[in-house]
Amino acid sequence: MKANWDARKAVRTNLESMGLAFDANQVVRVRTTKEDMVRRAKGVREGEEAVEEEREDSEVVRRLAEEAKEADEAAKKKSKFR
Repeated sequence: MKANWDARKAVRTNLESMGLAFDANQVVRVRTTKEDMVRRAKGVREGEEAVEEEREDSEVVRRLAEEAKEADEAAKKKSKFR
């Protein structure tokens, strides 16, 4: 590195000219949950297995949500507040 370092250049420029990353977070990008949800909403999927797993997951989530809603409706009591 010392042999290739140019003191006249900025750190970022020196590292990039050597093929190194200045900011590892920009090079190795980790998708956020929001990005995953947007990809699903737009219909962009990675392989057929992902599609099948998402269908199963969404069906389970939908069923659990319906059960929770029914339990909430059954548990509602008449308000005693005037």
